[in-house]
Amino acid sequence: KYTQQQKNLNAETLAPMKKIYKSYAENEIRIYYVMNRLKELEKVEVSDEEIENEIKSSAEKMGMDVEKYKELYKKQIDKEEIKESLISDKIIKNIERTVDFKKPKKQKESKKKESKKEEK
Repeated sequence: KYTQQQKNLNAETLAPMKKIYKSYAENEIRIYYVMNRLKELEKVEVSDEEIENEIKSSAEKMGMDVEKYKELYKKQIDKEEIKESLISDKIIKNIERTVDFKKPKKQKESKKKESKKEEK
């Protein structure tokens, strides 16, 4: 049985949700393409050893022996997924290391206003 709330979901009530999810999906696609391009340009690679270390780290976090962990989670362990995750981590760390992040001016101005208000 549907609740009254579920019955009331219509195009009008779903429109704002669609807008939010569309925006989210567009951002995810942009991130995907940017990360892939950076991977190509920077020739980022991950070794089998790094993948194994990640699996070992996951096992340790769960307090398990690595081989037991691999056996128990063999269906869930996707080495290609782990590889892509490690590549993304490397790209992000490289960006953080090489880019001087500065706060947007709007944030600085609003913080100045807040501190002036606190002083009063």
